[in-house]
Amino acid sequence: MELLPLAVFGLYGGVLADRFDRRRLIVACEAGLACCAALLMLNALVPHPAVWPLYVATALMMAMAALQRPSLEASMPRVVPRDQLTAAAALMSMSRNVSYLAGTTLGGVLAAGPGPEYVYGRDTVSFVVSFGFLWLVRPLPAPAGEHPPVTGFAPGLRSILAGFSYARGRRDLLGSYLADLAAMTLAYPAALFPFVAANLHAPGSAWRPTSGPR
Repeated sequence: MELLPLAVFGLYGGVLADRFDRRRLIVACEAGLACCAALLMLNALVPHPAVWPLYVATALMMAMAALQRPSLEASMPRVVPRDQLTAAAALMSMSRNVSYLAGTTLGGVLAAGPGPEYVYGRDTVSFVVSFGFLWLVRPLPAPAGEHPPVTGFAPGLRSILAGFSYARGRRDLLGSYLADLAAMTLAYPAALFPFVAANLHAPGSAWRPTSGPR
């Protein structure tokens, strides 16, 4: 549910980032992420939450995040002075790692305590706050004349295929893409969370490990 939207929409997000106002794409995707988090909160608040909204919201959120990421990362050189790019990249990397650690920890504490609806509620608030800050960023239109406008799906698909053709001739790029894809598919730490929760006998874990070596 995460891998396919990431692969498909991530590629198309790069095409859109080169041809449209990046700020508009970033803000629109942030609003969509906030709506998905709000839907998850509403699902958690009903007496009998359904499972299928978790899968649907996960796929939608990954699709929007994949669409947003190329525009978000490509916008840094447009808003940060050239002599501060290295510091900005380091700050972004540090903040991302801290948010992963702190966010996962806080989410686990809230889910095990007050309940998952509080996790989704705070997630919704965080998206609303970030939406407000992103709204304050000045417009970031695509450079004039650098790329032709995309008026349909076919031109965007041709651009993606052209990118594949270029990557195929650059083995260093192709190798990094394949290694990253293998890591996300087969070795992403999130895949271990259910098993860790089960071994720790977490209340929210429905699956229990069978007897045998651990």
